[in-house]
Amino acid sequence: MSSDPATQRLTRNLMVLADALAKATRERIALETEATAMRRQLVQLGASADRAPLTEAAAQPARTRRGRAAVVSWDLAHNPAGRAYALYDLLSVDWEPQLIGPLWSRFGGALWPPLEGMALDMRAFPAKGFEDFFTLAALEASRTRFDLVHVCKPRFPSLLLGYLIKRHSDCPMIVDVDDHELAFFEDRTPASFEELLAGGTAAFDEPYEALLTRACEALIGEADAVTVSNVALRDRFGGHIVRHARDETVFDPARYDAPRARAAMGIAEDEFALMFVGTPRAHKGLGDIAAALDAIGDARITLNIVGDFPDPNQVQAFARYTQATIRFFPNAPFGDLAGILAAADAVPILQDPSDPIAAFQIPAKISDATALGKPVLTTAVPPLRDVIAAGGAIAVTPETLAETLRGLAAAKRAGHSDAPAIRRFFLGELSKSVNATRLARAIDEAQAASGGAYPQFERMAALAAETFGARVAATAAMDGPAPSPTSGERIDVAFFWKQNDTGLYGRRSDMVVKHLLQSPRIGRVMLFDAPMTSQQLIAAENELLSNSSQNGLVLRNSMARWLGALDTDRCKQRLFIAGDASRTALYGRDLPAAERYPEWVAAELAAAGFAPERTIAWVCPVVWDFAAIADAIPFALRVADLIDDQRAWQAAPKYLERVDAAYRETLARCELVFTNCDPVADAFRDHAPQVHVVPNGAELFAAGDTPAAPHPLLAGVSGPIIGYVGNLRDRIDWPLLAQVVRARPQWSFVLAGSTHDSPQSIELADFPNVHLTGVVEYAGLPALLRAFDVAIMPHERNALTARMNPLKIYNYFSAGLPIVSSDVANLDEMTPFVRVATNAEDFIAAIEAALAAPATVDPARAATLAAISWQARVTAMLDRVWPALASA
Repeated sequence: MSSDPATQRLTRNLMVLADALAKATRERIALETEATAMRRQLVQLGASADRAPLTEAAAQPARTRRGRAAVVSWDLAHNPAGRAYALYDLLSVDWEPQLIGPLWSRFGGALWPPLEGMALDMRAFPAKGFEDFFTLAALEASRTRFDLVHVCKPRFPSLLLGYLIKRHSDCPMIVDVDDHELAFFEDRTPASFEELLAGGTAAFDEPYEALLTRACEALIGEADAVTVSNVALRDRFGGHIVRHARDETVFDPARYDAPRARAAMGIAEDEFALMFVGTPRAHKGLGDIAAALDAIGDARITLNIVGDFPDPNQVQAFARYTQATIRFFPNAPFGDLAGILAAADAVPILQDPSDPIAAFQIPAKISDATALGKPVLTTAVPPLRDVIAAGGAIAVTPETLAETLRGLAAAKRAGHSDAPAIRRFFLGELSKSVNATRLARAIDEAQAASGGAYPQFERMAALAAETFGARVAATAAMDGPAPSPTSGERIDVAFFWKQNDTGLYGRRSDMVVKHLLQSPRIGRVMLFDAPMTSQQLIAAENELLSNSSQNGLVLRNSMARWLGALDTDRCKQRLFIAGDASRTALYGRDLPAAERYPEWVAAELAAAGFAPERTIAWVCPVVWDFAAIADAIPFALRVADLIDDQRAWQAAPKYLERVDAAYRETLARCELVFTNCDPVADAFRDHAPQVHVVPNGAELFAAGDTPAAPHPLLAGVSGPIIGYVGNLRDRIDWPLLAQVVRARPQWSFVLAGSTHDSPQSIELADFPNVHLTGVVEYAGLPALLRAFDVAIMPHERNALTARMNPLKIYNYFSAGLPIVSSDVANLDEMTPFVRVATNAEDFIAAIEAALAAPATVDPARAATLAAISWQARVTAMLDRVWPALASA
């Protein structure tokens, strides 16, 4: 990254604000219209203007479909998508296929360019790391029912996703092998499951890399059937040969105007044009071709490279071939491929015989070229020997290449063409119709074999879930020390939180649970996040990688919580996901109906040994079903903690009436009620006559040295750092903040939090001194706060903030920061330590004063911190719980 602060700030803000655009792009890919596809399939370079559109030629009569088929690719962002598309196209003859797979950030995170604009039924989901992939793979696998799944390439992401689809749909699964995947790695020996276990969770950092791929080779034989792309792979893995087929009605030389295509590319009619289409890589022999052309020295024999180099600097390597004519063209959509090849006289597809990849790989471009009757120049590697023997390609070596090119060019000038014979080879071996029949035989085998045991796949799926849970639990699990023995029996707590963000932000609920677990009289806690529906899961899927939105983190943690992966000895975390018509099961487990939630809660408590007569129910309203739960389970005591008053939120009147009813029903069932400030207590007097005020508290952050290097999120941020942490939404006084930002361009304003549903934060990011970090999980909060010079809370004073006891003030105070706030209610004990401003001018002056006199650790501050610590707050709550429990 550039060291220029302005560039770094712009880069960071653009990354945060690009989430909405990225989401829209993914939706465009998934919902590309057929009209766009038809336009692309006209193939600008090759389709003759006086012929019918290709879609007419490719149209098939209506036929009965055999069912829905999932085609799974381990990545849809680069080359693996090519074979997946070929299988999709073959299945479309008799099936309704859907292409499914991740878009790994490692490979660009966007759809493979040749597939852009094609009218495909596709589900492409983003994946930055294993946790993202696992979460969305589990959800995608249970999104719909399939009658067949065809897994393209035996790498862990495709095998896991494919098996989850198979397990959910109870359908046959075929594994397709079109490369020897281990040939891409230095260690090409299969790995045992024990070796994989020894690799630990680090093996899943990039789950498509060597160790997992080596371990996956053993799973191929457990599939219901296997397809391979060539004879060398069949010799190793068995199975049915299914070539890289092309639709003979689309790849038809009669449909393309070759002179027009050549003219469009600047190729003269008297040239002998070699056409390379694809990713130019070192092992593909382009250097040998350039050297041969350089030796020939005939400007009429040209090399035309269509495709972007992985490293643009590689283009410079061709400059030394001064006697060779070489042209470079950018990547082209797959729909343009036939038109481009129509301009060719021959297609070089050379392989490096010493490269282990070439020992098992047959390039798909052979199908493309032979379909149009173009001679193919290739190397006699094992997977191509039968093709060469059948006349589908011409074998060359570096030594014979120049002479072969001279001969082909001379044959063209003499009017000789092998195009009809090459086309006949294609029709008999590489066409869509022939290979669709071959694939049908593999499907028949898979259907006959399906239904047995799949122990290795099950073991891999179990390990994936365990690893996912362990990686998420590193930041999301909650626990406490084993309590010391006491004279009395310990009490358990069933804790009900109203949202799905437990552990993310260090909210009051998180701190209460954490310090309940510190009490010697509390045994265990079972923490229930708010129930979720399948529709809520679907709504959050597209935002998994959005650092500017909390939804991705919520989804990831919710999946781990639902799997039980966040359980510790003393804290069990649970999540109820209700099934509906769109999803009835998830990761092999049935989803119950929504109305069974109270019954499910009782069952979870009983299974973990939580006896109702020794369990306190602790609820943070609004938890919609708590009244039914409290009526069904005879808890020893019921405690409510009113975090805020949701009736003050802006919402439809009918919804607010429902909220009020839920409060009334919940509080009527609770023997003890807490809240964090007097205004909330006063607002609920008619619902609960006695509401005990226990304000929010401060986490006693471990002392940290001043970091030697800038915080990773603040690299390049200079000047005094004025920081805010929290959701960037409706409680912020945006006009006030904008005035302050505009007036002090030399200050850097760092806003850390979720920007979802916050157009104001996006507008504010236009200022060059504003830096949006996105969501910062609570585990990383202390380090971020230590980088601030002044912490601010520019909140509005309204009905919402009037019934809030702002927790961030306590965190700022615990971090030892000077604090500037707008004039809001309920600062309580924090008032002496907060500079309060009523307008933008005062706010600026307060920040300047804070910068001039940083906060120091003095006796008053230390005493206040001890008094307001969460340990003290929860102790105060328990001091009321024990008498209430005794009298309940």
